[in-house]
Amino acid sequence: MYKSISFIIVCLVVLVPCAYAGGLTCTNEEAMKAESNTDTLKNWKRVYSSFKRYGHCDDGAISEGYSDKICILLSDNWNSIDMLNKLTSNDKVFRSFIIKHIDATVPAARLKIILENAEEHCQSANKKLCKSISERICKLIKAEPDVTKMGVFEKKDVELCK
Repeated sequence: MYKSISFIIVCLVVLVPCAYAGGLTCTNEEAMKAESNTDTLKNWKRVYSSFKRYGHCDDGAISEGYSDKICILLSDNWNSIDMLNKLTSNDKVFRSFIIKHIDATVPAARLKIILENAEEHCQSANKKLCKSISERICKLIKAEPDVTKMGVFEKKDVELCK
């Protein structure tokens, strides 16, 4: 009986990560296409399409490109948050992908705008998504011991994250 349980646990540890990534390996050709594709990510439908096509290539420069474009949309095109909410409500893996790309590679000034958008300009239909976005940025703020010295986040931003 213990051997059966051990076998099941080993299978889960090995197979579940492969299932999450779709079991796909990113070829050199896909990586080049994915990297050049990030330049076209001007709306949430394009981000979603790219995620579906190249999400398994999300590493290194490609990952930084995704972070850049996702956070530009969140800071400069907040009026499209309804579309993002619709897409992430129907695809939890895509939601995790979006939240993951709100990261330390993004300029602090842009993160501040996104935090303000999520806290001050969120419609009730999008509250759950806005909360996830705020929590992610707060996690980044808390990771920086003296974030107010960065000259971007104010004391009220830090207090919001307590």
